[in-house]
Amino acid sequence: MSTREAAESCREPEAHALLEPQAIAFHHQPVVRLDNARTHAYEALMRPILDGFGDPLAAFRAAEGAGLASQLDRACLESAIDALPEVPRGTRLFVNASPTTLLDGTITAAGLAGKIRAQGGAPESVVIELTEHAEVTDLEALA
Repeated sequence: MSTREAAESCREPEAHALLEPQAIAFHHQPVVRLDNARTHAYEALMRPILDGFGDPLAAFRAAEGAGLASQLDRACLESAIDALPEVPRGTRLFVNASPTTLLDGTITAAGLAGKIRAQGGAPESVVIELTEHAEVTDLEALA
């Protein structure tokens, strides 16, 4: 671990603050089809807006160092869905989530579908992209 990574992982008070809804924002990156140059989806890219966190990696390192990685991942997933009304209808929203978070039992497919519907979206319009930070040993449970 580099000196910078070690410093980021020791920021427990700031890591807890990252769990507050106002601590993160999302940029919706267009996903464009090459064959017709049309935007068919948007990827929700988390951006920490607390002072001291210049990028998402710094935020997740601090959260991991404080034992809060799954909580931050869950907060990001829920906040991305809360921002669903900002995404044009007829397009999909791609949201990153850790397999560890999806398997810890705090998030269910039914719960996510209900949250998506509450924001005026259709569950099939949201695509969960798995991050590559954790090894998946139980593919059946993840599916």
